[in-house]
Amino acid sequence: MLTRWYSSAPRNGSTDLAHLRRKMERVFQDFDTDWMPAVVTDHASDGLPAMRVRDGQDALSLLLDVPGFTADDLSISLENDTLTLRGERTMETPEGYEVRRRERGAVSFARTLSLPCRVDAEGVEATLEAGVLSLHLPKAADEQPRNISVTTR
Repeated sequence: MLTRWYSSAPRNGSTDLAHLRRKMERVFQDFDTDWMPAVVTDHASDGLPAMRVRDGQDALSLLLDVPGFTADDLSISLENDTLTLRGERTMETPEGYEVRRRERGAVSFARTLSLPCRVDAEGVEATLEAGVLSLHLPKAADEQPRNISVTTR
């Protein structure tokens, strides 16, 4: 036997739908506030500069945002398939000056990446322009794709 169930305050269909819509909106609002900070990384807050790595056919290219750094402030090392990038920017007050307000201070970072392939260490090129460090990492010869011709007999 089936019995029709009513809540303590009967509602019509449109009210039920509005109630469901409010609950779904609350679920998505809670999701945005609870999960988005973990998914979206704010590099300024964790001390790491933003980076982009692209895997091309014959080389890897890497861009790293390092505003205010000079080439002398940066250190790059490559060992096997691990790339390590370090940077340290110091803030010194010239003699005879007094700091009234400092919003920009000393910064240091270190990032280590496991590369997806072996690279030719001798061919690595690094350039710094307008606060962006560009690295060109050519793949080792045996890592590059090869075209194999087919012969007929």
